[in-house]
Amino acid sequence: MFFVSQKLYKSFAFLLIVFSSCVQSWNREIKDSNENTDLSDLTEMDNNCNPPFILCNGFCVDISRNHENCGMCGNQCMAIQVCDSGRCQMECSPGKTPCNGSCTDTASDIDNCGNCGNVCHAGTNAYPVCVSGSCSIECQHGWSDLDRDGSCESQCDPSSTDICNGWDDNCNGICDENYECCRGDSMPCITSCGSAGVKVCTNDCIWSLCVPPEEDCNGIDDDCDLNCDNGFECCEGVTEQCVTTCGSEGSKTCSSLCLWTPCQPPVESCNGTDDNCNGLPDDVSGCRITIYRFLCTTPEVNHYYKLDNTTPNGCTYEQIAWYNYARNVSGRSFSTTPMYSMIYSGSGIYDQILTISELEKNELIANGWQFEGIIGHCSETPVSGMTLPVYKLYKSSVHDHFYTISEEEKNSAMSTYGYSYEGIVCYAWNGPI
Repeated sequence: MFFVSQKLYKSFAFLLIVFSSCVQSWNREIKDSNENTDLSDLTEMDNNCNPPFILCNGFCVDISRNHENCGMCGNQCMAIQVCDSGRCQMECSPGKTPCNGSCTDTASDIDNCGNCGNVCHAGTNAYPVCVSGSCSIECQHGWSDLDRDGSCESQCDPSSTDICNGWDDNCNGICDENYECCRGDSMPCITSCGSAGVKVCTNDCIWSLCVPPEEDCNGIDDDCDLNCDNGFECCEGVTEQCVTTCGSEGSKTCSSLCLWTPCQPPVESCNGTDDNCNGLPDDVSGCRITIYRFLCTTPEVNHYYKLDNTTPNGCTYEQIAWYNYARNVSGRSFSTTPMYSMIYSGSGIYDQILTISELEKNELIANGWQFEGIIGHCSETPVSGMTLPVYKLYKSSVHDHFYTISEEEKNSAMSTYGYSYEGIVCYAWNGPI
């Protein structure tokens, strides 16, 4: 026999009275609009309750565990009792838990799954189940939950054969299993030109060819039309030749935005042209060579010009005369021509003539002069801001041809030393750059 103290009995009774006042969540209400229902009507309505539920006062009630209708309608258990298997008892049988005055198996009860009051729920075309104390769902016949979201949205029949339609016809969780792919699906792929494309499962459940993406500015041919970054101004990272603002041949590069950068000038070179667009042609070292001047006293007083500063016998180094160009060029800014050095030596006479005239050179050779070589190149016309005229003077008494780019020195040679002015040979540079 089960014994409890009076104090414990009253406390337990009070709690069970409170619990028994709650309407159980698993009761299914059936509203009766006719208060004078006879027995035949009751029996008909009872057929609307699924076993073990029966109709009690307009509700479908599980009389196997309902505290107010335990075993039969209206059989209310005492406050300190629980309803277990249709009988009012002092405690639940092993394996069951008292929940709101009823003994329930929390391992399988959907209204008290795992714990009292933990109600299981289900989505569309599904009903809840409690398995080992955890809520789950089961799909209604002909439906399946392929995405495991608690709703059964896929119509399928386990006995059917899977066909190509984009569905899991036989409810095994695999769409169009007997085909190459599930109709309508898509997946990433590599195109024939190496870009990241997408292929689609066709209406015949076979994969389509890999469809290229739209062209993007990235330096590659995304859409496989053999054109890099088409639709943009240029292909990222490509460099092309272009004409600069000063007319030289520069280069432009396609930026990360697929836009051409401004045309970049090249490095300045010795070509008679302003390559780097700074307004000065050939303003770099190495383009011009030095012409040195010497004063010689044997066999008579005369001036001598050459490319190095080693002093000849009988001569004294005077100064740098000017700068000729290192080579012959034909550019947009200026052109150069060779400066010939002609030497005459004989009968106590020694003289040097500098000329750019091929005709004069040949005539001098015909008259016994010796062609010494080319001592650089000068311009036939002046180059603004860069060249000075090479003045030619001659003093017959000493058989000396004198050359200078200094107008002051030219005038002094004429007024003081008796030289006569014979004209301008060409235009040379007054500095190495």
